[in-house]
Amino acid sequence: MSDELASTYHPWEAGRDPFASTRDAETLPTQTYRYPLGGASDILKNVSESDKQRDSLKKLEIAEDAAQADAESDLVLQHEIGRGGVGIVSSAEQISLNRDIAIKSLRADRDSTSARSQLIYEARIQAGLNHPGIPPVHIIGADSRGNPVLGMQLVQGECWTDTLIRDGKQLDSGLETPLLQHLQLLARICEAIAFAHDRGVIHRDIKPGNVMLGKFGEVYLVDWGLAAELDENGKFAPPGFTGTPAYAAPEMIHRGAVLDIRTDIYLLGSTLYEIITGEPPHSGDSIKEVFERIDLHEELKFPSWIPAELADICRKALAADPDDRFQTVHSLLTEIRLYMERHQSIGMLDRVRDHIARLDEMVEANADHDRIEDLGQTCRAMLEALRVQLPDLDEINQLHQHCSIVMINRMIESKNIGAARIMLESIPPSPETEALRERVSALAGRMLAKPTHIATNVQLMLTEQLVKAKEEIAELKARLNES
Repeated sequence: MSDELASTYHPWEAGRDPFASTRDAETLPTQTYRYPLGGASDILKNVSESDKQRDSLKKLEIAEDAAQADAESDLVLQHEIGRGGVGIVSSAEQISLNRDIAIKSLRADRDSTSARSQLIYEARIQAGLNHPGIPPVHIIGADSRGNPVLGMQLVQGECWTDTLIRDGKQLDSGLETPLLQHLQLLARICEAIAFAHDRGVIHRDIKPGNVMLGKFGEVYLVDWGLAAELDENGKFAPPGFTGTPAYAAPEMIHRGAVLDIRTDIYLLGSTLYEIITGEPPHSGDSIKEVFERIDLHEELKFPSWIPAELADICRKALAADPDDRFQTVHSLLTEIRLYMERHQSIGMLDRVRDHIARLDEMVEANADHDRIEDLGQTCRAMLEALRVQLPDLDEINQLHQHCSIVMINRMIESKNIGAARIMLESIPPSPETEALRERVSALAGRMLAKPTHIATNVQLMLTEQLVKAKEEIAELKARLNES
């Protein structure tokens, strides 16, 4: 942490419960907290005057159930989906469009001018974020009491937290496939956050518990109730702590906190940390203890099976000083994608290793020539692709050389001199390839001496012409590069 940051770092005072006024003191550190809501003018300072007034909302006819629905009712409540600190989310049928949507309204025990204004603010922000990873807002209006009601896409599926718990044993054992699958989900969330940042909005509560996974591959970042619009300098100064303590960035617990897009980047890092360790980065038996541990900036610990490259990405995203983090979500996303591409290639390399071991066994057992050739060509094609993807890995060139030599030997045994000659030209020279070259030349001489091998003579002549043409092309390319 820089000296400048350290000098302004004043966490919540020890012994004082900063959440007493939320009436949720029993809530766990892994659940969302909201600072005590102030007046509507404080919360909606960036929203137009009309948005602050409930009277600006058109009345929505909402029936409590199908029996109460009449000709004026377009929305019929079905069942409660869940509830948070101030809101209730329910499923409702929208009769005019014959579809189900989600309805968010205020809890009766949380109804206040500030809470109503906050829900309008949330609706306005989320409605302006038209992205596949963000559930769209369909409508906002007032219920029979005049309170705001937010209608949005009904997301059906599974919470990412539940998926992580189910895959926990596989992730803990270091299996690559589930890890890459969850990293792909994180990449989808990064895309949604990058879009929000481009629109001047930060989420402030990114965590697996706020991600829904649909049945058909949909990935949604939900609960934009804590989202905030950045000022012209890309900053936001909250009046108090808001977020989930177990995932929170150090600057979020400052007195006089100033947040920016790097706060969301920390939260994405917290989510990555949970993917690879099974738990969020900050733990404790109380909110006070969690805040104190955030203040200590304890060194992050990772399972031994986690590749150093992935651990480094996570450490950088979770740097205590925002200046030491990734400065944009795009830069974090690029590193995650590069890691996934590299490790997908490593997975391919593992398969090639198995294929070549099988190829050696087939040659030893004098298996069918066509089967050996098919497997050998498959291995060579995979290795040539891996040369592009992992250019610095010497093992790939060694395996390619070994596979080629195995195939050349089989070609010589089957008297396929032309193919052996062409493959010899495609691999670097070595004592072993020179010995093979001599074998090919000797065999070619014997075959050319026999008049019955007319087809072979033609094949060898064409092969020599092809090899010579390749050499001339390579020489021409070299000259062009020099010039």
